[in-house]
Amino acid sequence: MRLHHLRIEAFGPFAAAEEIDFDALSAHGLHLIHGATGAGKTTILDAICFALFGQLPGARRGQRDSLRSDHAPAGAEPRVVLELTLSGRRLRLDRSPEHLAPKKRGTGTTRRQAKVVLSERTSSGWVGVSHRNDEVGDFIGQGLGMGLEQFAQVVLLPQGQFAAFLQARPDDRGRVLRHLFDIDRFLDLETWLAEQRRESATAVQDASAAMTAAVVQLQGVLSDVPDDSAVTDVTEWGSLPLGALRERLEAEQTRVGAAVTVAMAEAEHAETAADRARDAVTAAERAVELRRLGVEAQQETAALESDREADAAQRIELDGARRAAYVRASAVAATRARGELDRARDEASTADRSLLAAAPHLATSLEATDDVESSAPQADTLFTLATDVVADGRVSYDAWLASVEAGREALRQHQMVVREHQAARRAVSRSEAALTSSHSRRDVQTSLVADLQGRLDELADAQADHATAVAELAAADERARLVQHARAQHDRVRAAASAVSASERTHRTSAVAFQEAESEVLRLRGARLGHLAATLAEGLQPGEACPVCGSVEHPEPAAPSSAHVTDDEVERAEARARDAGDEYRRREGELAAARERLAAGRAQLETSCRALDEASDWAEAIRAEEVAGPLAQLEDTSAHQVELARESARRAEQALTQRRRVAEQLRAAEAERAQVERDVAVHTADVARERARLDELDERADALLTRHDQTCVCVEGSAASTDLNDLSRDGRHDLVEQRLRVASTAQRALVQAKLLDRRAQSDLDALLAEHAFADVEAADTAWRPAERIAELERTQHERHARRERASAVLERQDVVEALAVEAPDLDALRATARTTATLARDNQVVMVTTQRALGRLREVARALETAATRLAPLRERHERVTALADVVNGGGDNLKKMRLSSYVLAARLEEVTRLANERLAVMSEGRFELAHSDERAKGGLRSGLGLVVHDAWTGQTREPATLSGGESFLASLALALGLGEAVRQDSGGIELQTLFVDEGFGSLDDQSLEQVMAVLDDLRAGGRTVGIVSHVRELRDRVPAQVVVTKTETGSTISVRTPTEHAA
Repeated sequence: MRLHHLRIEAFGPFAAAEEIDFDALSAHGLHLIHGATGAGKTTILDAICFALFGQLPGARRGQRDSLRSDHAPAGAEPRVVLELTLSGRRLRLDRSPEHLAPKKRGTGTTRRQAKVVLSERTSSGWVGVSHRNDEVGDFIGQGLGMGLEQFAQVVLLPQGQFAAFLQARPDDRGRVLRHLFDIDRFLDLETWLAEQRRESATAVQDASAAMTAAVVQLQGVLSDVPDDSAVTDVTEWGSLPLGALRERLEAEQTRVGAAVTVAMAEAEHAETAADRARDAVTAAERAVELRRLGVEAQQETAALESDREADAAQRIELDGARRAAYVRASAVAATRARGELDRARDEASTADRSLLAAAPHLATSLEATDDVESSAPQADTLFTLATDVVADGRVSYDAWLASVEAGREALRQHQMVVREHQAARRAVSRSEAALTSSHSRRDVQTSLVADLQGRLDELADAQADHATAVAELAAADERARLVQHARAQHDRVRAAASAVSASERTHRTSAVAFQEAESEVLRLRGARLGHLAATLAEGLQPGEACPVCGSVEHPEPAAPSSAHVTDDEVERAEARARDAGDEYRRREGELAAARERLAAGRAQLETSCRALDEASDWAEAIRAEEVAGPLAQLEDTSAHQVELARESARRAEQALTQRRRVAEQLRAAEAERAQVERDVAVHTADVARERARLDELDERADALLTRHDQTCVCVEGSAASTDLNDLSRDGRHDLVEQRLRVASTAQRALVQAKLLDRRAQSDLDALLAEHAFADVEAADTAWRPAERIAELERTQHERHARRERASAVLERQDVVEALAVEAPDLDALRATARTTATLARDNQVVMVTTQRALGRLREVARALETAATRLAPLRERHERVTALADVVNGGGDNLKKMRLSSYVLAARLEEVTRLANERLAVMSEGRFELAHSDERAKGGLRSGLGLVVHDAWTGQTREPATLSGGESFLASLALALGLGEAVRQDSGGIELQTLFVDEGFGSLDDQSLEQVMAVLDDLRAGGRTVGIVSHVRELRDRVPAQVVVTKTETGSTISVRTPTEHAA
């Protein structure tokens, strides 16, 4: 797996789109990721994990809701795009997390679902592979051969977690290893055995409980049998042998079966006697009931005959009430119509008087049409005249209403004109005020333009001064960069010199080891030749020829000495010698390469120093290692020059910014002055137009008032008014119109009431004649309330029904026969039936109880035999499973208290420590070695995953907690590298071309840091890229390829620096 390119947008602290080109960093093998605390260095690693797996590693796994950057704009979508090569395929992962986004319509937010797009680059470009989260997850998991937690440990190498892993308890260390290595089958075996133990224990408990329950049930069954010979105590039957138990159960079943036969015979005899007694009681009860019905029917018939006269009177009353009910409704309607007529006369009179009060001049119009009934009383003149005239059709209020409506239209238009006049007057006031304000603004803008032009002339040279200051600052920065570059080269030369020293030591060590291995081979070969005779003698057999002399007799075969050497020992020594020779030659090559790097570094340092100061003898200073002092002086000087140039550039920038701001203000002021001139012209035209509009509205208002007064009957001799505030016409008009409409409505209602009154009286007279009543008073006398009519009808119906029921009973043949004989003795028959029924019921209970006891006895006997048959093998199996489960889970006879899964993880841990020691030996110069410990933990806890540290300098074995901070970092880094290699091998051996080491370098001294850097430099073998995440400032000089993370108030940014950019 190799990473190529990463793009982060609106993710974590990164608000804008930030990109990292890993291909550019891969060219240098080792690169540094640094930045301030909280800038987002770890977020870069989180983004890689999120792109691959859709989640964050470790404790940050649950932070999906906070992945979107708080610095990003509201509509920005959080997004991570990662390009990588996996299993030879160039892939691109484009993933966005679930997040809240503004709604497209309205306010508020809506939740956007997570999405992913997996693409592959082919000869024709990028081709989509999948956009489903589950499919992409399966694809990446199969390609990497590991999950998120494994990836985080193998590729990201979090040093803080490995320091905790180094010093953790065995149980805690086991939990970490279980996340990284696939031991599910062993865990499943532990779980399966524990489950089998629980199941077997449950089975034994169930079988024992079934045995006990069956014995208890047997005791209960036998106690229910109504037989004095029954067994009273069977509690000991559960411990009987199976054969004896079966014999006793069979004997009890035979005894209870005989009891069932006897009980069935007795129950049948008693039931027959009870049936005969019940039949006799039923026949007697039937005869008594028929006699009762006959006597009651005779008594009902006699009572009806005695009440015949009252029945006839009620029928006559009911007939008269029914006829009067038809007349009653019409009489009520006639009375109601007469009341409505009286009310209409009163309302019409009131409306007419109200109308004359509002418009007295209308009385003259009415009198002009009055030619009828001059002898009518003077007080009712208007009412009588209006009513009669309308009824005769000579005059109507419709004409007056039409006149009022026409006048209303004129008044409505006049009110609209008045409102327009008021609005126009306010518009004139606003336009005049705006014109005055525009004149004032014009004067202010003219003065401002003159002032800004003067200030702009004073800043005319700011542009040239700024260009000069920028050039000087660039030159100072370039010299400071050259000094920093020379310092970095000097540090690399020192590191190369240290590497040469270390390589010389390892070279000498490998040479000594090679010589010792060769000497051991020569010694073993000599010993082997010296004991050749003894070796040949070991193969001699009696009667077989000697391979040396050919004799078949061997009187004195050579005997082997105690220092006997075999061919296998010689071959192993030769193999060790070959390995030592290979190691010696490898160390020799490394020493030559280290010396070449040192010479090249010194040449580059001399070139850089001469570029700063050609007069000094830098070659001699470099050989004497006296460069640090002059470089420090140059660094101080260049820093001072940079500060001076930076201050000058800052002042020039301020002046240039001020000139630009004044020029912008001048342009804005001139534009504002031109706009003010246009506003003055517009406001002058507005004042003239609004004043002309006022004159026009005055003329329209006068014309509308004149038209109203000429049309509407509400006015009597009024002249038009030109005062627009005189609105008394509206009130007078509304009053006359309202009262005129009320009077017209009252007149129509009076005419309608007269018609209804005549019709109601006519209907009443017709109904009186139809139902044979002389007048209304006769109908009222015969009328009865509805309740009384209902009562009379109910009484008649009941009497008829009683008569019909009594006749039907007396006509029945069985009733006639019952009345002809004496009543039976019902009490004596019932007593006999109760006695026989009780006896039959008791016998039935005995039979059923005995039958049920026999059935339950058979069931319990079968259950008891089954439970006894199951219990023995279940107990034996439970004992075997319990012993095996205890051993596998670290208990029982397991002396080390080590679980099976811990045993498997212990093997993995041994491999991890072996791989880790390869790195730790280099970083600690052979002092420390990690070792797996399977010693039993204190307090009886489970063990098997312990770690100890062997100290070659003291010869002591130490606990990881006794290491210093720097030593602990070296051990943790070696452990992380070893664990990563082990997990990679366990997951299928996928080649990881990109690795990251997260933090921890601050606890190292210069020499340890140099050794760690040498180990990390070895990791680049085969084209791998190693990224270091650290705050340590010295690493910025040692690692030229850098990813710089900068935090600001608006979000963090990323910049990539390579040695090429540094040189530029």
